[in-house]
Amino acid sequence: MRAVRVVRAALCLAAMSGLLAPLAAARPPEKASFGAWVVGEAADRASVYAATSGDSGDVLGKSCSRDGSGCVWVLLTPEGCAAGARAPALLNASAGAAPVTLYCDGKRFQIGDADFYREVVLEPRIVEDEVRRSAGMLGVAYPLESGAFKADRFNLAGVADALSALRGLSAPPAPARPPAPAPPIPASTTRSGVF
Repeated sequence: MRAVRVVRAALCLAAMSGLLAPLAAARPPEKASFGAWVVGEAADRASVYAATSGDSGDVLGKSCSRDGSGCVWVLLTPEGCAAGARAPALLNASAGAAPVTLYCDGKRFQIGDADFYREVVLEPRIVEDEVRRSAGMLGVAYPLESGAFKADRFNLAGVADALSALRGLSAPPAPARPPAPAPPIPASTTRSGVF
């Protein structure tokens, strides 16, 4: 159980960093827990994430850039995938089942002795709808390169609060307002001149 927590924390901090940026940082990223979900800031400070680990060690999460350029839903898995490959996947939860497509973006990283790969969900709205409308668990089943299938279950406890916190963290800062112009100086009521 402790090993799963260590992997979960490491994955969330390292891999959910939006675009898997290097882990060099002056101070550790901040994070908060909401039920089974963790919300935090990537080590590069350029993105934030909300993520949870599944029964089989996969990680499901949403990562958003800090500059407001967008968010992605990703599945991080130790199972290999070929860069550019697309694979069908099936989501199943209390609100129903829905098909999605996973895209292997070729990003690979190592945590401990294990390699992990990032699969981007090409239909983020479907994932968003499923996790928001469902309770309990979200199942994800997808094919492996070997011809077998893998299924994982993700606990949805705390997902609504985690996604709300993520929205707050990923909102681009409001532009600074310029100072209000000084009020005009009223015209003088006295006349100057030669008397």
